[in-house]
Amino acid sequence: MSNQERSLSGCANGPWGSSATIVCMSQSPPPELPEPSRVPSRMWRAIIFMGIAAIGACSAPVAPRAQASGEAIAFGGGPGGPQDACFSCHGLKGEGDGPIPRLAGLQTGYLVKQLEDYAGHWRDEPSMTPIAKRMSDQDRLAVAVYYAALAEPMQAMEQSSTGGEMLFLRGDAERGLEACAVCHVEGGAKAGLATPVLAGQTAPYLRGQLIAFHESRRRNDPRDLMGQIARKLDKDEIEQLVSYIAALP
Repeated sequence: MSNQERSLSGCANGPWGSSATIVCMSQSPPPELPEPSRVPSRMWRAIIFMGIAAIGACSAPVAPRAQASGEAIAFGGGPGGPQDACFSCHGLKGEGDGPIPRLAGLQTGYLVKQLEDYAGHWRDEPSMTPIAKRMSDQDRLAVAVYYAALAEPMQAMEQSSTGGEMLFLRGDAERGLEACAVCHVEGGAKAGLATPVLAGQTAPYLRGQLIAFHESRRRNDPRDLMGQIARKLDKDEIEQLVSYIAALP
């Protein structure tokens, strides 16, 4: 391409005289690049495949936390760790101790309900409520199944009171007291998943729960059936029932 001249008028007394001529060289356009070659079709297929694989990996569901077995929760504590281990209070075989209840041999449904009631503050107990809240539904079921399958501990036979035996087996129709055995023995007419078999339970625990129902401090019983019964019992009758039930084989 030819050079182009551009004339510029300068100052009359300027160093360049009356006019100056600046010659500008126009730049040549960049050389044309060849049309890019096409990516081979097999490479495109590889790229698409890798993209789909990456998307699939990102969207794949995360595996849930492995559910601990009931035995592992009983001895290891489950989500809360060793501090929540059931055996530390309820014994190596779920036998209970004093005011700590026996768990061995109780119905699965009853145990699950108690854990749910602790977690939901329907049954408050300072140590059990936080433990139950840390458990998942699967954890509660697993540990309940484990304890329900354990053999009930043998209790030493003691002299039981006639009054306690009468209340347990027959109740008191005149006062509207239904017999405990209707719900709380194996094969009872109204025994169900939510009503525990009481034979072999510790005396201090039985006493504490009857008093709690009597004073309306325990309120997680369906239709308040136990509350209505316990409030009709006096202190002596509660002791007679406790003595009789704790001595059951």
